[in-house]
Amino acid sequence: MNLKYVIALFFLAAISSCSVKRYLPAGEKLYRGSTVIVKKNPETKTTSRNLRKQLKLAVTPRANKFLFGQPYKVWWWYKIGEPDPEK
Repeated sequence: MNLKYVIALFFLAAISSCSVKRYLPAGEKLYRGSTVIVKKNPETKTTSRNLRKQLKLAVTPRANKFLFGQPYKVWWWYKIGEPDPEK
């Protein structure tokens, strides 16, 4: 029973140590996505749900994908660094 708690504690510590926030330069934040608020005109025939879907497709930049609460692609980018322009 104690072994399960030790493994769980180790797993949580490993996940929390992979935070992307420590690699971000000062003053920068992670983009977590956008929020679309629809105020539909009563004369419009499409539903608010369809309008929201169409507007979400137009929003840029797209939000990062997350794995275990961390944007894994952003973490990987900061971990390997920018490509060398001379190569």
